Amino acid sequence: MSENAALISMLLVRRSALQAELREMDALIARLRGTRARLTALGVPRREYETLEEIEGLVCRHFGLTPEELAERSRALMIARPRQLAIWLGATFTLLSTKQLGRHFDRDHTTVMHACRKVPKWTGPYALARDELRAQVERYKEARAA
Repeated sequence: MSENAALISMLLVRRSALQAELREMDALIARLRGTRARLTALGVPRREYETLEEIEGLVCRHFGLTPEELAERSRALMIARPRQLAIWLGATFTLLSTKQLGRHFDRDHTTVMHACRKVPKWTGPYALARDELRAQVERYKEARAA
């Protein structure tokens, strides 16, 4: 068999495998759409009400920071805690993945996972800020839904 014939044969096999994968993906997408429709019919709210920029602005205003300061590499508590809070609110109220959230804040997805574990456990003044900002986002979400 010539080299070209072997290459064509290999490409045809790969094309067939890709077509099968595409059919599987189409079936999965159809199942997800059906699940979303069933959840909506049951009254389960969707989480994509806010944009990350709106949440980030809310956190920045609360703590007197700019979005640039929030994305800095600083580990200072007065920067890191508001950033963790913004990340947690983003994970709570948007449909963004940990990778997308991390990219927005110039962080790794594991930093996002860490924030999502830590923020709910906060006590003291940062816990008050967390609860206040969460309530603000929820009120904003309800107002937009109405």
